Formats: sequence, structure tokens, C-alpha cells
Amino acid sequence: MDNGKFVKMILTAFSDAKFSSQVGSPYEVQINPETYNFSYSIEYLDDKQAPGSVGLEHKFKRINPAEISFDFLFDGTGVIDNGSKSNIDIMDDIESFKNILIGYSGKSHRTHFVKISWGKLDIFQGVVTALEISYKVFRSDGTPLRAVAKAKFRSVHTKEETIGIKRNNSPDLTHIRDIKAGDNLLLLTKDIYGTSDYYLQIAKINKLKNFRYLEPGTQIIFPPLDKMRN
Repeated sequence: MDNGKFVKMILTAFSDAKFSSQVGSPYEVQINPETYNFSYSIEYLDDKQAPGSVGLEHKFKRINPAEISFDFLFDGTGVIDNGSKSNIDIMDDIESFKNILIGYSGKSHRTHFVKISWGKLDIFQGVVTALEISYKVFRSDGTPLRAVAKAKFRSVHTKEETIGIKRNNSPDLTHIRDIKAGDNLLLLTKDIYGTSDYYLQIAKINKLKNFRYLEPGTQIIFPPLDKMRN
């Protein structure tokens, strides 16, 4: 509730990943979902167990984009009185819903980007990866009166956000680290490359006289991984 007014979930379509070019009018759901589920998955490099070791190291590869899933209910029986969309023609409403989620944008030559908002809360920004619609109740002529749409969305990053993520995490790019008190070259090397095997090469590249002590305030350069392997 918001100032005594029942607030519906809103789905808005955009033609760009920056969510700046809106397509058409926002879609207001008939009935707010009872629940929604976030899921996260993390990938690791192929694990190889060293001889004599007990278990696997699970070297980090990346965090995949977050996903969210909803069940949306459409009801045209007139039984549910839930605001302005009671006793609707669900086929027309489902078409409007589908146009937001999987409509084709001629500007970007792809399906829409979708923002999911609920009151003052922007729940999610992403693209639809799956949509399944099940029809439940029918008139005598076969016209559907109730349906449930299961939708799954995947979050998206703008180009600028993606570049920022890569610069922070990718071993394929040059990194420059400002040294703080207590920093350790082996740990810094492992943090960037996933292994500390290259720490002596890093010490040589940076002309370190003592790799065991890093002077706070100095900078250490970590070249791309492919150059370390050459």
C-alpha cells in the first residue's frame, strides 16, 4: 500500500540497454505476483586435483548475470476484484503483456529490454529469456478465462558497466594496483590471474628489489595474462 492506494507492478519496455528510450506505454499487471525468485550462478574454471591433495581448488571464473522469475495471473472470470482490471478479456491483456516482454524493437533490431517496477521500488532491469503461458479455465466456446504466465528475466549491464567489470576482474587486461600497507605480491598476483605462479615475473617487470616487502604508495603493474605466458 502507498498512501492508501493499492499499487500494481509495472512493466516498461525500452529499446536500449541504458533504459533511456521507452517503447510504448507501461503495462500494469492485473494481479500482483505472490512471490518472485532471484537466482545467481557462479562459474569456476575446470578443476584439476593436484596429486596428493584433498579436494579441488575451484578457481573463480565469473559471476553470471542475475535472473529473476515470476508467475503472472490473468483472470477474466469476474471472480477476482482487484482494481481496474477486473473481468477483463484476458486474450487482449496477454497480447499487451507479450508485446512488452517479447515485442520486437525496430530501432535496436531485437526484443525489448524490460524494467520491472513496484511502487517506488525498481525491482529489476533485464531481458526475457523464457515465457510460458498456461490457460486454465474456458468458456463453452473454448475462449480462455484464466491463464498463468511464467516469465524469466536475465539482468543486463550497459557497455560502460561491462567495461568497468572487465577492468576490475579480467586477467586479459592490464591492471595497476596502488600498494597499501600489508599487501603481498603473491596474493595480489593470485587475485588478478587466479594463480600466484607469475609473482617472480611481476617482480622483474616492476624492478622490485624485494618482492616480500611492497612499499605503500607505490604502484605495481600487472600485464595481460597472455603476455605473462609468452
